[in-house]
Parts: sequence; structure tokens; C-alpha cells
Amino acid sequence: MSDLLEQVLENGENARLAWEINLPSLPVPHISQFHLWLKIHEGNVAVLQWAFQQAGRRHAARPMSFDHCVRWASAAMKRCPARMNPALSKAA
Repeated sequence: MSDLLEQVLENGENARLAWEINLPSLPVPHISQFHLWLKIHEGNVAVLQWAFQQAGRRHAARPMSFDHCVRWASAAMKRCPARMNPALSKAA
């Protein structure tokens, strides 16, 4: 297996785990959703992890449906500090 493919699979698994930790009461999206998010954010798992943390906080305060949570997390990724400053994602 190529190194790039292994990295993509590992990043997808790390993102899935971050969802499960931060949003344990909601089902886990299909792996293709994680791969789409990673493609959009250039493989930066820190962006996804940050968004899932924010979604977990929001969901704890005001519960969301699964679909709403997926959309909310997608929107949160656009305002992630690691996205604005790539040096932050390297520290994560």
C-alpha cells in the first residue's frame, strides 16, 4: 500500500475516533464523509478534531440531530484556528 493511501486511511480513522470521543451519543458518519472533510481541509486532522470538540460542546448544551450536527461541524471547520494558522495544526 502506498504511503499516501496509508496516511489517508490513518487520518480518516483519527477523525472517526475524534467524533466518537466528542459526540458519543450520535452515530458515526460514514467513512466517506471523513475522507471528504479531509480532502476539503487538505488532510488537516486538527481542523476536524477542533470542529468535533466544538460540536460536542454545542450538542451538550443544546442537543442536535445527527444531520444537524454533521452540518454544524462542517460549518465549524471553516472557522477553525488551525485552518487560519497552519502552524497551530503542527503543534496538535
